[in-house]
Amino acid sequence: MTIIRSIVAAVFMTAAVMAATIAAGQGAAESAVVGAAAPNIVTPAPDDEIAPTDDEVDYILRVITAEGGGDRLVCNGVVQCLYNACRRDGWTHSVTEVLREYQYTGPASWISDEARMAWDQVFCSGVTYVDFEDSLYFYAPAYCDSPWHESQRFVIEVGGVRFFGRWQ
Repeated sequence: MTIIRSIVAAVFMTAAVMAATIAAGQGAAESAVVGAAAPNIVTPAPDDEIAPTDDEVDYILRVITAEGGGDRLVCNGVVQCLYNACRRDGWTHSVTEVLREYQYTGPASWISDEARMAWDQVFCSGVTYVDFEDSLYFYAPAYCDSPWHESQRFVIEVGGVRFFGRWQ
């Protein structure tokens, strides 16, 4: 199963790079990004320590879809926050534990391709979206006010979603 996930992740990553290259060449923008052009990536080895079960992955992908919808860059940020929270403080936390602790929204009834691609890149292929740095938290100001989020260290805004890390 791990080999299949790696192959699927490689296909999605290749498609994402090609799409980004085409979009950049045409000057197209998928969503507004404040603070950076588009998320840059680096690719270390995947992290098997926090690998959830297949049943958990379905649930997690639905939550990512509920948070980021069909916006590729927002889904990238949501998944990077999720990964960062799993690895915070030098400990390994389960993905489902982080979803509960950080109060992510409930799952959508469907899974977006963008959520699946972001998940595969970060959790299966070890990609890190460096423009999101060490973001742990995010919210969409169009849907609520959050003085607590705004008291954290601002990292980037993508598609109307603001991402934050802890003050060091």
